Amino acid sequence: MGKLSLYMITSLDGFVADSDGQLNDYEPTDEEHSFANELFDSMYGVLFGRKTYQAFSDFWDSPMAIEPGSATVQIEFARIFARLKRVVVSRTLSHVDANARLIKSDLAKEVRQLKSSSGKDYVLVCGAELLATLINERLVDETLIMVRPIVMGRGTSLFGALSSSLQLQLLHTRTFQSGVVLHHYAVI
Repeated sequence: MGKLSLYMITSLDGFVADSDGQLNDYEPTDEEHSFANELFDSMYGVLFGRKTYQAFSDFWDSPMAIEPGSATVQIEFARIFARLKRVVVSRTLSHVDANARLIKSDLAKEVRQLKSSSGKDYVLVCGAELLATLINERLVDETLIMVRPIVMGRGTSLFGALSSSLQLQLLHTRTFQSGVVLHHYAVI
């Protein structure tokens, strides 16, 4: 059975967006981007929520991602992203790009089937509501959280929509030169 691995970037106090729901302007360093490239390149596909899917595909599928003068790590990610299978969870979208699959209902059933039928690993990039649903259904196998050295004080908490606690087992940590720390956990 394939794994579903959450990959998100948060503030030190666990927020993924500010109190207005806006993502902070965050530009990963080349070292952090290289890590993301390695992670995404090791995956068969990406499972997205609607907003994240739209943001990723609007940029990474556009010519801007590979225009002259773009960083090598950025161009590499655009190439990796282009080959990944994409699965989008949305109640409101009526269609997605030709290289994506849309899940509109029966989320738990569809994700279980995705994990078992393909036997391949997917990275999960999504908002707090979808994450809580997937965790509550025991569909997330591990988390890779990049913690930025910033305290936001308020905003959208990555795990704020969970209905109960989540037990984790530390697999690995990594400190980047920027002060960002990766926390890699297995969900137990």
